[in-house]
Amino acid sequence: MKKILFSDIDGTIANDNLPITYKDQDAVKKLRAQGHYFSFCTGRNIQETKLVTPHFEYDYLVLNNGAMIVDQNDQVLYRKQIKNEIAKEILKESYQKYPYLEIEGDFLEILDHTQDDIDIVCAFHPQEKLDEILEIQKKVNQKYPGIHATLNVVYLDITVDCTKGSGLKKLCSLLNQEVISYCIGDSYNDL
Repeated sequence: MKKILFSDIDGTIANDNLPITYKDQDAVKKLRAQGHYFSFCTGRNIQETKLVTPHFEYDYLVLNNGAMIVDQNDQVLYRKQIKNEIAKEILKESYQKYPYLEIEGDFLEILDHTQDDIDIVCAFHPQEKLDEILEIQKKVNQKYPGIHATLNVVYLDITVDCTKGSGLKKLCSLLNQEVISYCIGDSYNDL
């Protein structure tokens, strides 16, 4: 039976966009040479993930904490997005209560100038403000059905109701064959 190994990126298999050890690169190459699959499973978007992929052979990318899946040719196999208006509401409410909050990218400005839906919102959480970030997480998960806030070591990731776990299950179902899956990671969103 085929196997698929899912690996988180940051702190698990790479740091600063580079492999932690060449042994991981060799192990992934050997796994794929035996006819098995390798997939990154990350909170990163595709652009951020592409900074790491040149260093590894891979078959699939589970991105944005499970909200998007692409193959090695960047063909989108699955995608769930947050409605623009809901993302704006979440961000505005969070900024009003916590003005120090750092959102990756200029999300509010971008959202104000487009009607496009988005894949993921990443809010940086300073460790000393963790209680407040957990409050935002709880509020998002309670107030917005179908939206999921997931804490990791550095960010609070907000996506449409998905997680890395649901993303890897979705990929396994898309493969249209029975596979044994293995997962490795180092943060809360890897559970």
